[in-house]
Amino acid sequence: MLSLHSLAQQPIAWHFTDLDGLPSQEVYNVMQDKRGYIWIATEQGLCRYDGYRFKTYDNAEINSPAVNRIEEDYQGRIWTKNFNGQVLYVERDSLKLFQQWNKYQTRTFPDFDIYANKMLIIDNLTTAYRVDLKDFSFKKLKGRAFEDELQQPYITSDGIEWMITKHKVIKIVNGNEYNIGNENEINDGDQFIIEQEYNRNILIFHNNTRKITKWSPKQNKFVDFADLH
Repeated sequence: MLSLHSLAQQPIAWHFTDLDGLPSQEVYNVMQDKRGYIWIATEQGLCRYDGYRFKTYDNAEINSPAVNRIEEDYQGRIWTKNFNGQVLYVERDSLKLFQQWNKYQTRTFPDFDIYANKMLIIDNLTTAYRVDLKDFSFKKLKGRAFEDELQQPYITSDGIEWMITKHKVIKIVNGNEYNIGNENEINDGDQFIIEQEYNRNILIFHNNTRKITKWSPKQNKFVDFADLH
């Protein structure tokens, strides 16, 4: 079941099931694009809700219908990935396979992030690429960040690239890496809270101190955001 909530003065909620056209009741991700459409990643494929009906997107080249990530690029293309590691995008209302990714992919579950015309994509625990979405060109990233176990790539609204590894938060600016402070070393149990909308920021929940820190572009560091004691 999918629930959508309005942020109007009088909150309204809509509940949808497969009886309403949702392809599956197993939902992994939801995103609203710049035009107002609601995109839903489900066990049975990517679908779009226009306020009246659901449309599910398919492609004969896809080897697994289940998708779990949704991003929008500078051209309004909607990107996702399936559970077999294929990267897909919707362009001109058609779901397409990101063919260029095939020669780089070595594992079944990559992770990526998109901001404007740039994609960061992790292939395995030590390999990541920067992709120019204007011409689909790839550049392999190198440096200390890739000596640790890569967990998640991210691009904040100031254009800074991040590699979240098993033990550190690495900021990458113009190809230079910066380890963001010993106080933000990652410990087992720490969790990342990613703001995908509006500010596109990174927050860290530190399990040992029960505090949340948030990246501050103005101060160029993580600052205290909340104390959960």
